[in-house]
Amino acid sequence: MGALLAVLVVLAGNAEDQGARGRLAWRVYRTLALPGFVGSFVFGMVRLGVDWRYFLVTTHFMHVKLLLVVVAIAVHHLVGARARRVAKGAGKAGSGVVSGLAFGLACLGAVVLAVLKPF
Repeated sequence: MGALLAVLVVLAGNAEDQGARGRLAWRVYRTLALPGFVGSFVFGMVRLGVDWRYFLVTTHFMHVKLLLVVVAIAVHHLVGARARRVAKGAGKAGSGVVSGLAFGLACLGAVVLAVLKPF
C-alpha cells in the first residue's frame, strides 16, 4: 500500500521534468508496488482457499471486503499504467488525489472489515 502511495506522491511532485518523475514512479511501481501486490494477492488467495466455506458461506463480511479489494486492485493497475505512460512521455502526471483517496479508503475499509468482522 505504501509503495503505491509513494508512486502517487512522486507523480504529483513539484519537479519540472515530468519524464524524470514518471521514470522514478515507474521504477518504484515495478520494484516495490508490483511485487508487494503479487505477494499479497497470492497469500490472500491461499488463505481464502484454505477455509473458503468460512469466508464465503458462514460469514458475509468477506463479500464486501473482496469488493473493496477489487477496487484497490483496479486503482493499483490504473496508477501503474499512468506511471508507465508518464515515463514514456505519453501522458501527464496529474495530482493523483482521487486515485490516492480511492485506494486508501478501499484498503482502510478492507482492513476494518477483516479486523472487526461485523457480519
